[in-house]
Amino acid sequence: MLKLKAGANKLVCSALRSFRPGKCKGASAIEFALILPTLLLMFYMIVSYGMSFLYLISMNATTSDITRSSIAIYTSFIENKDSEAATRAAASVNQSWFGAMATFCPDMNAYIELDADNTLTSCVAVDFPFLQLNVMDMTVPGVPDPLISRSDIQLTTIP
Repeated sequence: MLKLKAGANKLVCSALRSFRPGKCKGASAIEFALILPTLLLMFYMIVSYGMSFLYLISMNATTSDITRSSIAIYTSFIENKDSEAATRAAASVNQSWFGAMATFCPDMNAYIELDADNTLTSCVAVDFPFLQLNVMDMTVPGVPDPLISRSDIQLTTIP
């Protein structure tokens, strides 16, 4: 029978596991302890990026709804179209599940604006509380703060 020193046994334990199954006690626990942090980081990355995409998709749906309702206002015969559009936009944002966290975009004064060239722009910015992990010069999740969703449409007049 081949006899190994204690230190050599640890080095070749995983290689000899299939030949000597009873001699490598605790090797799976060490392997698990080495792999666990990587698996937890990968799980956190999947969940955090998935949540940020969920937030962005619902913000895009809200800005699309704001733009659609504003088109109906700006193409109708309602007086005070700007204030009516701003009121409906604020109501749409407040009805969304992130309504309390939503703000105007940094470059806008309301959720919706009509430019001089008839471009209707709706924009929502939300600061979501993401836990940022710094791992090997990488920030997880690397999403912008705040998340911004913008929707534009060019209104034209038909002669």
